[in-house]
Amino acid sequence: MNGALLLLGEEALARRGRHAALLCGEEHVTYEALAAHVRRAAGALQGRGIVRGERVVLLMRDCPAFAAAWLGIVHA
Repeated sequence: MNGALLLLGEEALARRGRHAALLCGEEHVTYEALAAHVRRAAGALQGRGIVRGERVVLLMRDCPAFAAAWLGIVHA
């Protein structure tokens, strides 16, 4: 089972899609918004030819964008 799908798949989004998934200071991101960011990140990685088993390095601040990128890697 893909962890990103377990957290952000259709069934999970139907239950909690509009609830806050990430809180960072004053910023909050819903599960629906996080899922959209994750799909974009996964698509960008796949578009660049990244395949299962390859290593990907993230160099980002600890913020919602980092979580979306990391989950995008898992999803891809």
